[in-house]
Amino acid sequence: MGIVALAIPFMATSASGPGHWLTRTPAATQTPTSAAPASAPLVISAVGASGIAQTGATITWTVSAPATGQVEYGTTLGYGAFSKLENSYIYTTHIQQLSGLDPSTLYHYRTHSTDAAGNSAVSADYTFTTLSASAPTPTPAPARPFAAPTITNTVSVPSTIDATGGTDVAAALNAFIRTVPDGSIINFPSTGVYRIGAPLYVSSRNNLVFNGNGATIRYGTTSDQPLWYDTGGGSHLTFENIVLIGGSTSPGVYVNG
Repeated sequence: MGIVALAIPFMATSASGPGHWLTRTPAATQTPTSAAPASAPLVISAVGASGIAQTGATITWTVSAPATGQVEYGTTLGYGAFSKLENSYIYTTHIQQLSGLDPSTLYHYRTHSTDAAGNSAVSADYTFTTLSASAPTPTPAPARPFAAPTITNTVSVPSTIDATGGTDVAAALNAFIRTVPDGSIINFPSTGVYRIGAPLYVSSRNNLVFNGNGATIRYGTTSDQPLWYDTGGGSHLTFENIVLIGGSTSPGVYVNG
């Protein structure tokens, strides 16, 4: 008997009715997955210094992506100091304040930033110079308790009046003062010493300046009389740069009028 080759149909167990051929669907071709693209490098730009003062300055810069910020600075290219780290990934524009700097000093600085992906950037070197220290403000002279005298004339005590302290010159000085017009500066010689035995009278005089230039006026005898005497009617009388030595035996200042 000959051998008969039979094609036996595959019978699906879930099918009812005649058997059928099973066709196998080939597996889908897998598409290779490419690596994630690298993040763009971080770029620092627009670096600058402003608000430069004697002991401080403001540093600003911009980065190409949100990143941290810090300033490195110092008086040489070795820098040596850092500002406080701005440790967040929020800002693309940074503002940092530098303080405690020395006046009249050249500073080098550069900026540092790092983004959330770990990309870091450092700027080029920049410089600024702090302002010079201001000279101390002089203490103003005490203000006069009245308006400054109106001066239109300047005269000097005559050399004929003894300025050695050897004789009593009260009468001679009073006679000279009476000839000086109101609105004058009366200049005494700087080394003069004038001895008086009676007050110098300035009653009813106005806008007179007695400039001693360091001269001395003193009583020659013990006396409680004033050196200058004004019975009233005068105004704007100024006595300056005069050494006054009274003749009172009591301590303190004697005022008459």
